[in-house]
Amino acid sequence: MIRNILATAAVAAMMFSPAAAQSVGDIISIDTTLANVRSGPGTSYPVQGQLPENTIMAVAETSDGWVRLSDPLNRGVATGWINASLVEVRRNTQTTTSTAQPAPAPRRAPVPSFPRYPSPVAITDTDFDCDEDLFDGGYNSCELEVEVSIQIPSEYSPFMKDYVDINCKAELSYQRAEEFMASTEREDETESIYLYGAYSTGTVEIDFDFGFGFEPVVSARVTDLECAPY
Repeated sequence: MIRNILATAAVAAMMFSPAAAQSVGDIISIDTTLANVRSGPGTSYPVQGQLPENTIMAVAETSDGWVRLSDPLNRGVATGWINASLVEVRRNTQTTTSTAQPAPAPRRAPVPSFPRYPSPVAITDTDFDCDEDLFDGGYNSCELEVEVSIQIPSEYSPFMKDYVDINCKAELSYQRAEEFMASTEREDETESIYLYGAYSTGTVEIDFDFGFGFEPVVSARVTDLECAPY
């Protein structure tokens, strides 16, 4: 798991001065020594964690001077609501020059997994192979090798460890002899892939064993595959 590098710091006094408006999808950094992360948009909500200065996060929602922060790379840091005056926009997603006021965002909008930015993980190649059963003519098991590339946005680079855990989930559809309906099997596997700068490649292997059955498996194919930081 990608974790934020936490620094030892004392809690700073909160100054609720006006700040530039943030938008959903913006990449921001914490602009105070240590910021409280709350369960809702206001000081009446309980503190559920803290973020040190310069921590990079993404804006998932805004509400009356508060922003809800997400951690798109799953580093294990605190996520939730923080006063908007305590963050600084590092990359703004708004490109329009219109002076019209945008419609207010709905409360509790769904949170995208990686707002307005491509996934840092890309599947570059796959190799699917099945072991034949010499006794009944079917297949004993299958293995899917997934080659992935990792490109981390530069804003996150100073806060990463030297590896990232990648989880790949796959669905297999297979047919047994003399059976009318195909069966499915879902498996996943996680591999630690070491980073060289903000880019790296690696392989994740997923095994399928079909479970117990009286008839041999005569055909198999991968019907779904996705990989993401774990």
